[in-house]
Amino acid sequence: MNWEQEITEKMNGSFDYVKRHQEVKTLRWINGTFLAGDEVIVKQLDKDKRPHFITMEVKGARSTVKTSVENGKPVITLLIRGEGNVAENSFDHRPTLEKIRKKEEQINHTLKHRAENLIAMMQKKYATDIFGFGEEFRRHQYAYWKAHKDEWDDLFAQAEIRVHVQTYLRRFGQCK
Repeated sequence: MNWEQEITEKMNGSFDYVKRHQEVKTLRWINGTFLAGDEVIVKQLDKDKRPHFITMEVKGARSTVKTSVENGKPVITLLIRGEGNVAENSFDHRPTLEKIRKKEEQINHTLKHRAENLIAMMQKKYATDIFGFGEEFRRHQYAYWKAHKDEWDDLFAQAEIRVHVQTYLRRFGQCK
């Protein structure tokens, strides 16, 4: 049993609420409406089997969507950018430039993973475009959109979506 399952069991299933809240936050990252707030990244260390946290205080974020058609199929490239400060870091109390870059990579990886999972869930489980990618196709690939607008949900379910994340940490706050 991993630590997420242990917490869920101890909290009588209320951890599912936290997961739903995280999905909404991920949707806001994807749509570019997550402008400021805290993003908590959990990283488990092997030696003590406890979760450790990085809290990124987001000062600005935006997303860019590029659309194209390759071999008759829609391709969506999503770039998520974020900038902020480390509000809390339970890993290390002596930050160096190398450690800061590593934290950025961890945050990038986590946000990319969350975005890909949410997109995959919407594609496979619901076949519904809640992200507005169809609107981007209407604006930038109008001929393709016009020919396929009635079957967009099916096309969205089969679309290739490439996610790229770039975060930048500017300052360090509390380190335990």
